[in-house]
Amino acid sequence: MSAIREPVVPLGLFGGTSVRFVDAVIDTAFTGWLTLPPEIVADMGLRSAGVRHGALADGREVAFDSYYVTVMLDGDPHRVIAQVAPPPALAGMELFDGYVICIEDSPGGAVTIRPS
Repeated sequence: MSAIREPVVPLGLFGGTSVRFVDAVIDTAFTGWLTLPPEIVADMGLRSAGVRHGALADGREVAFDSYYVTVMLDGDPHRVIAQVAPPPALAGMELFDGYVICIEDSPGGAVTIRPS
């Protein structure tokens, strides 16, 4: 849990030409897998997955450039599609399909993820 009470999970990312570790905010309203800032996508040299459409929290429909990336979660690789969006990186609910997320709701509290 971050100092501003956002649940954060560290993720290992593999793809393109590199490996990267990011802290992603868990966004329970985001039904996709992952968003990544454009700098990370460019630095990693990820392969395009085309354009995906989605709705923002305010209801607006937008198009997102999307890229393939492999995410390590609980020691297992998951090939997912990341949408390009401004920071911070967001981890959506599709990423955690088949997992239980436990959040200790206090500044610095633990965020744990385990298979369901």
